[in-house]
Amino acid sequence: MACQCRPKSDCVIKVRLNEQCTPKILPKQQAVTLKHVQPITHDILEVHLQADTPARFIPGQYALLWVNQELLRAYSMSNLPNDEGLWAFQIRRVPDGKMTNLLFDEQQRQDAVIQIDGPYGLAHLQEQPRPIICVAGGSGLAPMLAIARGVAVNPHLQHHKVWFFHGGREQRDLLTENQLRDWTELGERLNYVPATSSELIDGIRSGFIHDVINDVLGEQLLEYEIYCAGPPPMVKSIEQMAHQAGIPQQQIHFDRFF
Repeated sequence: MACQCRPKSDCVIKVRLNEQCTPKILPKQQAVTLKHVQPITHDILEVHLQADTPARFIPGQYALLWVNQELLRAYSMSNLPNDEGLWAFQIRRVPDGKMTNLLFDEQQRQDAVIQIDGPYGLAHLQEQPRPIICVAGGSGLAPMLAIARGVAVNPHLQHHKVWFFHGGREQRDLLTENQLRDWTELGERLNYVPATSSELIDGIRSGFIHDVINDVLGEQLLEYEIYCAGPPPMVKSIEQMAHQAGIPQQQIHFDRFF
């Protein structure tokens, strides 16, 4: 992601002059106030911010958060666009992270001056005829939740089924099925497959999430639109798996989170 990269030497930048890369919603910068926070897992906090204007974005997009005019980070929205001006972000605590230490500290976050700049990103929900796979790892959970929620409310996708794969090291990194069903409201259209890579748990698949996806869906993968977000190694492995299965690049949508 360009928002997470900084050149260390002279470089050549290629610009994709393609209609698909034209922003459907122009980003803007605006002040917001902290409304409330909600723990999601042991190390992920959902932060709700209130703006004075409607929250306009497409599920799967992200925004830049400025805090105290000095800290700048990119986070994906976990909620849906709305007229009330509510922006929700799921933020994973990073050891010694300046932004996360501030937001996880009640006093510091209450005193913070916050601005939003967005939306950005092309790995957002598409109105395609294929059923959907969402793959989340770490704080990549936020955009995948937004996409699943977007499927639930989009009349053009009212018959689409969603396979939601959530990978973590341990069980405490994962959502429960009840949490996911309550938040997405997809009903019987939702299939949830959690997986742990470092812990063996009864009833939860073990292994890397790209291997789990391949085991569960196999040759059916070609039929799906794939959305994924999470650590770069996870996203790269999923992209390689999809290519090996013969899935065209245009059916794979992702942003890498560092």
